[in-house]
Amino acid sequence: MMMRRYSPIGLDIRSGSVGVAQLVRTSRGVRTHRMASFPLVSEGGIEAQVEQVSELLDRRGYVGRRCVIAAPRGAVRSGVVSVPRTADVGAINAIARSELARTHELDPGAFEMVCWGLPAAAGAREERAGVLACACPHEAIMPMIECFERAGIQIEAVDLVSQATARACLRASGNRNGMLRVILDLGWTQTMLIVVLGETVLYERVVSEGALLHVHEAVQRALSLDAGETDRALFGLGMTGFKEQPGARAAKVRSILEEYAGVIAGELSMSIDYAARRNGVGDEGEALLIGPGGSVPGIDQRLADSCGLDVRVITPRVALGDEGEDRELDNPALVVAVGLAERFEGGAWH
Repeated sequence: MMMRRYSPIGLDIRSGSVGVAQLVRTSRGVRTHRMASFPLVSEGGIEAQVEQVSELLDRRGYVGRRCVIAAPRGAVRSGVVSVPRTADVGAINAIARSELARTHELDPGAFEMVCWGLPAAAGAREERAGVLACACPHEAIMPMIECFERAGIQIEAVDLVSQATARACLRASGNRNGMLRVILDLGWTQTMLIVVLGETVLYERVVSEGALLHVHEAVQRALSLDAGETDRALFGLGMTGFKEQPGARAAKVRSILEEYAGVIAGELSMSIDYAARRNGVGDEGEALLIGPGGSVPGIDQRLADSCGLDVRVITPRVALGDEGEDRELDNPALVVAVGLAERFEGGAWH
């Protein structure tokens, strides 16, 4: 009988939706056990949403009630902190906590924090080192954890979106030291850029102008469609399908999509240039697309043409090398959930 070990369940809770992923490890490797993406109820607050998630876990055959969640995207506070190169871990954590508290006007005891070392910046002082410190205030995450616990769901860990994303994407991208990568999470309410050098997350930045929701609404108005029909136009035709279509409406949609791609391309180029200068490395890099916007046909080629970079859409199928038939394996909006499920890949599966 083939032995199976199941990962904790990764829950990527976004504004109005959640991605859920659980992995299974067998003698043949790691593959998906269950995956789903669905809208969350808008009424009843976090209690109603947690109840909805709990019912889905039971109904769709997820194993166990152990979950890893992401710190809310809008709640994380971060900063680069300079520390003595000879400082030990305890001293680094103390310096970073104090600096984050001062910079973001937080109570030093009222947030959880993680930090990691950064590559030496070009021209940096030899006796100093830089760490990236990220904090999540207790008030932003504890009510959610308590709701899950009341529903009988154990939260194994709270991870950063940037770490979960890099974990899932870098396996597919290959661990090429010195390679700059910008992971673009093209979300409904914002685009998040995560800049990675080798295996190290250098920084993340939110681009509110890169909200896919605005594109969806503009396309809906331009074509006079309902929401479902707009989904089919945006994710079925996208930049590729509307490229050759005649008529004023198609031209309007092309303009909307070009404006969206232009914003993303500008942010991508700027991020690569800044990271290359700061770290003294080449600016060839690559871009990896995830999130719902990664499903817009032609967006990857448009960004590649504009920025002169290798641009690829990363899906759970690509990240895991899973050849299964589940259509959710081709959904780039589930990549973060996969990364969360991989949080304890080295052990702690059951």
